[in-house]
Amino acid sequence: MKKISNPILLTLAALGLFTGTSSLFANDWPPTLSMRMFDDWPWSARTEVVTAVPAINVSETSKEYTVRAELPGMRKEDVNITFDGGMLTISGERKQSKDEKDASYRMQESAYGAFSRSISLPRDADPAQAKAEFKDGELIITMAKNPALQPKKIMIR
Repeated sequence: MKKISNPILLTLAALGLFTGTSSLFANDWPPTLSMRMFDDWPWSARTEVVTAVPAINVSETSKEYTVRAELPGMRKEDVNITFDGGMLTISGERKQSKDEKDASYRMQESAYGAFSRSISLPRDADPAQAKAEFKDGELIITMAKNPALQPKKIMIR
């Protein structure tokens, strides 16, 4: 797999507007011909976008919200967590070791670099009762629900 380095193609791929050449000629030519014809292009059909952005899962119970972020190979010192205006932000940087920087790769699927993910949590998420732990490459953030923070109904007199 080739890694995309063209910033325009990275932007298009992030927006879901670029998926490689295989879909461009799906109705015109046999797929094997289109894939062979463009194998050496910088955005060939076998191109994948590799980003350092972690996958995040958000779940809830009657008492709390749980946010899980996959951060394999990272240390807790490389991750920052903030909560402001109902937005939980997880940021950090996945760094490449010196040995890996000096190597010549035949294939590389690991991603390195700075990342930031922000997710909106419901109004009753209480940051004063937030807890975070880092275990086996997974960041687990729990935030209790506070009924006092839920919207209040105002009666009309």
